[in-house]
Amino acid sequence: MARCIRIRKGRNLPLTGEAGRQWRDCRIPSVVRVPFYEFTAQDFRFLVQPHDRVLLGSPLLQKRNNPALVIVSPVSGRVTGIVRGERRIPEYLEIKTDIRQETVTPRPFSPERLPHLDRDEIIARMLEGGVWPFVCQRPFGRMADPSVLPQAVFVRAMDTSPLAPDINMILQGQEDDFLLGLSLVRRLTTGSTYLCHGPEAASRAIGDFPGIERAVFRGPHPAGNTGTHVHHLFSLSRGKVVWTFDVQDVIAVARLFREGVFCPWRVVALTGEGLPPDRRGYVRVMAGTPLESLTGAINPQAKVVAGNALWGVLREKSSGLGFMTNQLTILPGGSGRKFLGWLAPGENLFSFRRLFLSSFLPGTFFKMEICLNGSPRAIVLNDVYDDLVALDVLTFFLIKAILAGEIEEMERLGILECSPEDFALAAFACPSKTDIPALIARGLELMEKEGI
Repeated sequence: MARCIRIRKGRNLPLTGEAGRQWRDCRIPSVVRVPFYEFTAQDFRFLVQPHDRVLLGSPLLQKRNNPALVIVSPVSGRVTGIVRGERRIPEYLEIKTDIRQETVTPRPFSPERLPHLDRDEIIARMLEGGVWPFVCQRPFGRMADPSVLPQAVFVRAMDTSPLAPDINMILQGQEDDFLLGLSLVRRLTTGSTYLCHGPEAASRAIGDFPGIERAVFRGPHPAGNTGTHVHHLFSLSRGKVVWTFDVQDVIAVARLFREGVFCPWRVVALTGEGLPPDRRGYVRVMAGTPLESLTGAINPQAKVVAGNALWGVLREKSSGLGFMTNQLTILPGGSGRKFLGWLAPGENLFSFRRLFLSSFLPGTFFKMEICLNGSPRAIVLNDVYDDLVALDVLTFFLIKAILAGEIEEMERLGILECSPEDFALAAFACPSKTDIPALIARGLELMEKEGI
């Protein structure tokens, strides 16, 4: 029986540009660009150099302080270059793909063996197979430490962010893999394994299963954030650790054990007002696929966001798709500040505070641009943050504690339960234009350095 939790804080952003329910085909590209924005590139060392030949599933990078943790190649081919950005930080690795894809020697487990694998065997195979970087550890939102025993495991099967992909579309045709993955990841902990989903989940893969605690979250964004789920089901504090997975991460784990080799394919929702309607939809695509092959011709001023409009990463069209990216959002370029815009009735403008005429037109969707709509200013006490953050924390006072570097006060105010993503909606509505997620990340980094 599922546990039902109602989230009353937060707000849904009525953006236009939702992905249609149609599927698009995507072939293996002639060149893949394996990006590193999902990982801290400085923590890894390269195991390959230009002109080296790689196979699908062969290691590309190795973590400096844990050589067992590797990032593997999504294709077979020849390395053509390592592209670096500012301060020579690696941005992506380019591989020219082979016509015939070759893999490392597959090591699948038989169906009879899978139910009897223990925790150590599962972790060892996940590390070797290249899917361990998909495991996130909280607090601090870092790549999980395989030597740590988590008190709980969370699997997120929902997303309430703007233009989020439909969970039923993601699971379509992959139900058996998801169920197998659940049976594997639940053995990573001696505690509870939570499957969190929304009321719209209709897939047969979402149900009551042995060893899985199911929780249904209702309400506006950020009801679908992992941080919201952890906060309401397993309160984090000093000494407590949980591991989190997304749906497609669980599927990737299952396919590694069933097929014996890393699976680079993911379902990605192509969304956003900046993308032509005929290109919006769902596509099964390989990690590292150049973004320009997915977006096609778009306005040069449009911005490509890997993820959603609130909590995504700006990417160049020439870069590649990340290993854990489930959504691409194309936002139209900004038209700059409008003369006396604050005097306009605002029938096409969005506001949380009912400042415009559009507030009295329910059901209206908006074409939002990337403009800041104002300049940064002094932060002032307000109730905007606490209305939009679904965690039981005093956001304004937590920010003050972070700015002052008060570690004990930060811990008392619940920073260990926080993740920068949980404050993205508050940053969007902030009247002071304060980058709240960056401040939360700064506080978490300080706590981690102090060994909390």
